Amino acid sequence: MPFEDDVAIICNDEGKMRGMPLNRGICSGDGTLMDIIAGPFFIAYAPVESERFLSMPKELEEKYTEKFRQPEQFFRTPEGIKAVKYEPETQPSRVSEAR
Repeated sequence: MPFEDDVAIICNDEGKMRGMPLNRGICSGDGTLMDIIAGPFFIAYAPVESERFLSMPKELEEKYTEKFRQPEQFFRTPEGIKAVKYEPETQPSRVSEAR
């Protein structure tokens, strides 16, 4: 597991081969990009001593919600692939007036 907590990433392990959009980067403790998740994913609480996923403790839910809150864009550099978090632009909602 790429995290010290008892959590697992649940995703389509063929996401990249199937051409799914790149979603989030998974980094080591020193910030090195180890892998990129393609397609949708979720984080599950997976204690080693349990044979199934359990309810996520509130503190872990908050930690991973914040960790993966912002989408990322990926690009190549001479040093390798980089991931940059960004704030997506929101479209103003259109309200049609009833006549």
